[in-house]
Amino acid sequence: MSGNWVPDIDATRALRDAFSGLPDEDASRLNVRRLEDGEVFVFNTRRYGRTAILKVGEGYVVAVERTPDTGRLSPSLRRHLADNDVRPFMHYPEAESVSDAMRSLADAGSPLVTQGAGNARSLLNGGGRGESPFVVSLEPRPSLVGARRKESLEKLHCILSARRAGDDAPRISAPRGVGKRTFAAAIARQRGWRAIDFRMGPMLLDRFLTAPPESVLDALVSVLDTLGPDDILVVSQAEAMIRLDPFHERYLMEEFARLDNVLLLSTPLRAHDVAGESVGLSIPGLQNAKEAEELLSAEFEGSEFEPAAIAALARAATSRRPDVGIVPGRLLQLARLGESLLPPAERSARPVYPDEVMAAAGLARAACGRHRGSANET
Repeated sequence: MSGNWVPDIDATRALRDAFSGLPDEDASRLNVRRLEDGEVFVFNTRRYGRTAILKVGEGYVVAVERTPDTGRLSPSLRRHLADNDVRPFMHYPEAESVSDAMRSLADAGSPLVTQGAGNARSLLNGGGRGESPFVVSLEPRPSLVGARRKESLEKLHCILSARRAGDDAPRISAPRGVGKRTFAAAIARQRGWRAIDFRMGPMLLDRFLTAPPESVLDALVSVLDTLGPDDILVVSQAEAMIRLDPFHERYLMEEFARLDNVLLLSTPLRAHDVAGESVGLSIPGLQNAKEAEELLSAEFEGSEFEPAAIAALARAATSRRPDVGIVPGRLLQLARLGESLLPPAERSARPVYPDEVMAAAGLARAACGRHRGSANET
């Protein structure tokens, strides 16, 4: 691109500020040049090499010389990039300034191939570092609520702290709605990790199992290759592994065990839980209406529930299993349903009453019908 390039002090300051926390960068040495008659900025970083940020009609486009670590990309994607001589790029349509684009680039990590409108999103799937349709990032939730739940979180922290690669994979078990993914996100936040959710259920559908079992293992290996040192692989729906034959099930468990950071999540089945070797920890729900009120306050900012309505919600969301208590997912579902039953003109004018809660519980029971089984134990 022709034209005069001039140092841009403000953009340099913004770039150094955005990259100051990255361990692989010396932010004090970064400098930005700008095209004198246009919004095009260029600079060099260790992570991305030669980098350009260009103003477009909607937001900014970032073009980079390389991905920071192509070893984290799958072999097929690396070959695609090499064969077509293409470079990753990122579009941040909501960036209002070059500083916004720089901060987004610093926060992006490895994945850098996107297009289209909306928030910046990676073709390497859901903010993860690899390409796999089975992987999503678990977003942190509000702080964990409940005394017994916090005690269980500390036990899980001790288990993960004592574990070394090769030890049995740790596992948390609870009925649906108790919050297994919430626990996984909470422990990841506590330990400074990013939680990557690998859902076994979609992999083990009947149509998938018509292929050789090795295809399941290949998918797993491709996911393992995407993990970074600060990632924890959260294997949800781990009970689905019982559909594999014993040899391949054991192989999967050994693959999980060799990871530094891994956590299995399972929903108890009628006859048995997830097979294979693992260190199990059952997690409880909420224990009383006070804890239920605390969770509702955290999740329903700006909404109000009468004390009698909270008590009714807690009763309706209590599991038939005495060791579980109040199921948080069920509580929140009923609360959202009860809130939606308020007349539109009254939704911001009055709290949710017990009448709405009881109507919500009745609707939920009607929706469940006569269906029974482990999935509905709560």
